[in-house]
Amino acid sequence: MSDFLYTGLYTTLSSVLSSVPVTLIIPLQVIILLITILITLHLLFPPTLLVESLHIYPIKSAAGIQVDSLTLTSKGVKNDRQYVVLQRPKDDPNGWEVVTQRENPRLALLQPKLHEDDSVSVTYSSDPFSFDLTFNPSSEKFKVELFRCFITCSIVPGSSSFLLRHFPSKSYSIAYVHVGRDSTLDSKWSDCYLPSESSGAVDGSQLLLTFTRSLSTLNSSISSPAVKMSNFRPNVVVSSSGFLPSLMKWEDDHLRSLSLSLVKIRVNKLCHRCVLSTVIQDVGEFDRRLEPLKSLRKIRYLKDGRFGDRPGNSPGFGVNCSLRGEGGVVKVGDGGRGEWGWTKRCNWRNVGGN
Repeated sequence: MSDFLYTGLYTTLSSVLSSVPVTLIIPLQVIILLITILITLHLLFPPTLLVESLHIYPIKSAAGIQVDSLTLTSKGVKNDRQYVVLQRPKDDPNGWEVVTQRENPRLALLQPKLHEDDSVSVTYSSDPFSFDLTFNPSSEKFKVELFRCFITCSIVPGSSSFLLRHFPSKSYSIAYVHVGRDSTLDSKWSDCYLPSESSGAVDGSQLLLTFTRSLSTLNSSISSPAVKMSNFRPNVVVSSSGFLPSLMKWEDDHLRSLSLSLVKIRVNKLCHRCVLSTVIQDVGEFDRRLEPLKSLRKIRYLKDGRFGDRPGNSPGFGVNCSLRGEGGVVKVGDGGRGEWGWTKRCNWRNVGGN
């Protein structure tokens, strides 16, 4: 069978070359040889992925928890962004709005702890006092806007007093998220998602994935000290190997979908970065150099509309992803495969993605 294929390929190429002017035959032969070498290298060294670290953020914009495994469900990462910090808006004393590190970087010093029964407690910085986040399922529920969508919440009793202890000039409360964000209602990015694609209190997709190679590429443009991966608050950090990924400075731009262990994941779009990425998570302060955002603005604007980018977006680092098919458990050390491309992402519903 292989002899037949090679004979057919040889016959086809011979036919093509026979109709080409003599002056172009050698350049075409060189091109064909290079393509053959590239395909051979790709087959000999197929692209693979390796899970380097996993992270869950029980409270939105609080510190993350590094874990050995995480569970992906139809609603996203289990226990991720299940709580939010709220405050009363100045123009609406009866309403609520979400507070993040964009407004107050010291939220990074809130240290959640996830217990075996999925309950959450929280401390602040080095203060040993721990507050349990318990809520009454029958308590009043209300909607809060979050990036052009709404989440349904209820206030955790006693959380206002706990936060006042550490943020004396603020009137913060912690709320439990009963109904997460429906990304298909996002007026800007709805075409990147499939119907009924919900999650917790995330800014966009169910899952944020970053690449170790991309961080190294970024840090090569930043003077010391280097930026940590924690600045980007990913759920999954992966490294890659193989011939094809080695050609890419920014794998973020080319990954279309992936499988980690038995879990299939769809890549929706780039994660567009804002001032939150400049928060030094260990100390709860903005980086005075405005890194990595300053460097990202120089090297990561995709102004030609590739890869689902759109006018007015901030620079991208990492990718927003969603579960594809059945859920499952992803563990540190799990291997995986990716599907790569050089075409525009998004519009999944228009191309039948699943």
